[in-house]
Amino acid sequence: MTKLLLGAFILLFFIVLFYLFPVVQICGYSMFPTLMDGELHIGRRVLRKSKCKKGEIYVYKPPYEGREEKYVIKRLKYIDYDKGGNPKYFFVGDNKDDSFDSRYYGYVDYHNVVAHIVLRKEV
Repeated sequence: MTKLLLGAFILLFFIVLFYLFPVVQICGYSMFPTLMDGELHIGRRVLRKSKCKKGEIYVYKPPYEGREEKYVIKRLKYIDYDKGGNPKYFFVGDNKDDSFDSRYYGYVDYHNVVAHIVLRKEV
């Protein structure tokens, strides 16, 4: 019984750990040279809408359909607010010539932001 409880605790621990700190793999060159294609980075789940800061890198669900990516990773450039006081974010890739970002699809609602990149390799 003790081994079963320990196993369940360890499983729960890792589920919570990977939920709160997702591992993100970079696909593409929109954040070059800051983030390189194929690199792995650790994010911190964004649980409150007031936590996002300009200049930081975030993972979010794009506000469009019909493209392959489920999530994109870009730098937060501007923060604005809707009439209800909820933040909305303008994201731009560091490699502006090779980035499909808010310049094309506009602001992203705060509830689409998934994680803040906290551990990354410095280039």
